[in-house]
Amino acid sequence: MSPTSGRGPGGEAVGVEVEIDDALLEDLLADDERRGRKREPHQLVEDLIRVELRKSADGDYGICGLTGCRTLWAFKRDLNRDTWGESWTDHSLYEERFLCVDIDNFKHFIDYEGMGRSDEILASIGSQLRAHFGEEDTYRYGGDEFVVRLRGREVWLPDVPEAIALKWAVVAVRIHRNQRRNHHLNGWIEHHLSGAILSGTLEGGEIHVETPKWMPRE
Repeated sequence: MSPTSGRGPGGEAVGVEVEIDDALLEDLLADDERRGRKREPHQLVEDLIRVELRKSADGDYGICGLTGCRTLWAFKRDLNRDTWGESWTDHSLYEERFLCVDIDNFKHFIDYEGMGRSDEILASIGSQLRAHFGEEDTYRYGGDEFVVRLRGREVWLPDVPEAIALKWAVVAVRIHRNQRRNHHLNGWIEHHLSGAILSGTLEGGEIHVETPKWMPRE
């Protein structure tokens, strides 16, 4: 039995007792030790609770209500999982290509057509991308920006009305995993994704992201 605490809706302190199997707890602590980490049993249980709470919040934060695509929050979570690898000492090569799609001058379209029609366009783009690439790999990255994890598939763009034009670019990532700098790697990749969205063209383009020179590969 492991106690933990938190805050209620009114800010009051609340306590919770969580029962966890002793054998499972020992396995988790042993796994911590193999990874070079050291957590007390109550800290480990609290971390497990946080993970489960994030999972339960996925319905609210993980899916965009308008487009049905995964959100930027979900993208960050999924990218962190992919770049982490198999273990604390995993330095293997992470390779992936991301399609970045942006609506050209969408603000002007909103000004003339209004939010209702603009929302219809965003919902249509999201629906087409999800249907073509799958729910798991399609993200609404920003207001009128979408990112797709290609997983070896070719570039494909959705159909849009004549009044709309799509800019796009591909970010090809080839980067060595390094868990001690995992958050830096994620930031490095996201920086280039944002750059690809800004520099995308109607004809498309490709940006290559390699392991940063400041990061040792071992």
